[in-house]
Amino acid sequence: MTIKLYGYGLLNGKKLIELREVTICIDQSKALALRDFFARCAEQMQLNPKWEHEHFQDDESADIIVFNRSKLVEK
Repeated sequence: MTIKLYGYGLLNGKKLIELREVTICIDQSKALALRDFFARCAEQMQLNPKWEHEHFQDDESADIIVFNRSKLVEK
């Protein structure tokens, strides 16, 4: 199953668009925090069938959301 990437632009942030590629520019401490965040999300998906999504966000970072693909309703 492929990874789907979605996001909002800085200039026109009202419409969710599908992205082909994402570059994350971070330092080592944020990379470790992001690794831990992804691990927590994977664990929650495994342990809780109702788990839908979680946000990785702090005062300095863009909002990164992991969404459980099994909860996605595609049109």
